Amino acid sequence: MSTNLRIRGVITATLLGSFALLSAVPSAQAVVLTAPSGNVSMSGVTDATAYALTDQLAYGTQVVTRDTFSGTARFAVYKDTLTGGLDFLYQFTNAPGALHSDPLSQFTMVDFTGFTTDVYYRTDAVSGQFGNFLAASSNGGESPDQARRNTPNTVGFDFQATLPALQTGSTSAVVIIKTNATQFHAGQFTVQDGDVVALAAYAPGPEPSSIVLFGTMLFGVSIFVRKKLTA
Repeated sequence: MSTNLRIRGVITATLLGSFALLSAVPSAQAVVLTAPSGNVSMSGVTDATAYALTDQLAYGTQVVTRDTFSGTARFAVYKDTLTGGLDFLYQFTNAPGALHSDPLSQFTMVDFTGFTTDVYYRTDAVSGQFGNFLAASSNGGESPDQARRNTPNTVGFDFQATLPALQTGSTSAVVIIKTNATQFHAGQFTVQDGDVVALAAYAPGPEPSSIVLFGTMLFGVSIFVRKKLTA
């Protein structure tokens, strides 16, 4: 066989291998957010249960109690087995408040400057090495109808642009931000019912030494982090 034929054979095999790899990628869609994006509809986004989330690096929860609502936030970081980047997951269960009960209209996450952000959600339960996310309830308003990246730093999800907001007694879908980050640190996750409430979370970026103190600095927060954050 000539050298040219050998080279063509190698190229053909490589292309076929690449095609097979691409064919194995789940067909679920994500919304690509590029700042400033404004509000982008998520009505055409597949409920992405097909994405494999198997390598959980960190998980945390925080309980919040206010006059207008209370509940539990869940947040985690997974290594994306397809891209090698990190996926950031968030969920909130809206419970009755001390005085009255408000629906929740928005989630906002910060510290995404310099990273790509593809967003989607899933309504099934998501398990992990350190903790689990619940399946979304079916009271209405659990799935976001819009996403936004108004600034390079922030990514947001709206729950009442065209649909009811996240009602009392409801657990939201798990909203997911796929990034090209390879490290993470302590971040912030806010929920809004008219007022904005800041909660603990994770965000992409270089690993600061403060990650070790993250769990002890915030009252009522449970944090589980794998010792080796990146592969």
